[in-house]
Amino acid sequence: PNGSQEYVIIPGDIAIDQKTTLAFAPIIGIQVKPNEKLSLGFAWRDEIYMDDYGTNHVDVLIGDPQASGPLMITFDYDHHFAHYYSPSQWAIGAAYIFDSGLKLSADFTWMQYSGYLDILHQKSEPSFRDVPNLRAGVEKQIIDSERWLGDMIIRGGYSYWKSPVPDQASSTNFLDNDKHIFSIG
Repeated sequence: PNGSQEYVIIPGDIAIDQKTTLAFAPIIGIQVKPNEKLSLGFAWRDEIYMDDYGTNHVDVLIGDPQASGPLMITFDYDHHFAHYYSPSQWAIGAAYIFDSGLKLSADFTWMQYSGYLDILHQKSEPSFRDVPNLRAGVEKQIIDSERWLGDMIIRGGYSYWKSPVPDQASSTNFLDNDKHIFSIG
């Protein structure tokens, strides 16, 4: 009011007592090539869940730092949240190369989202559901060159990801939808 400037300064230590846990998530896979043109594959990956929690310390200084007696407010708060979750997955796929050089590939992945736990390590309400993921791709070499330009390959793909989030019928509001994904390169 009298022309003096007021300041808010927020120094502090973020996550002074932070703990992060990582889960071991093995991946097991096998590829079989019955002949030069056909490849078959199977893979399994366990879930990955990274958890992050701890205590944060914050000091808030209100007032003009040049004036005597600015107000200092200090508080600590605990945080607990999950940074990342990826479900257990089972995948099977195949690729075939035709005489023309055209390569087609497809795979089916079953994603086990029903194992998802919320930030308190409890089953979410509503519970997530297990879902399929379908992918298909095509590849064709259009320039076969040993010169400095090298080979030129065109690729395209399509993937359908079904959402693991059920219809919202409780107090939660998870946002997700089924996805149709196209790619070209």
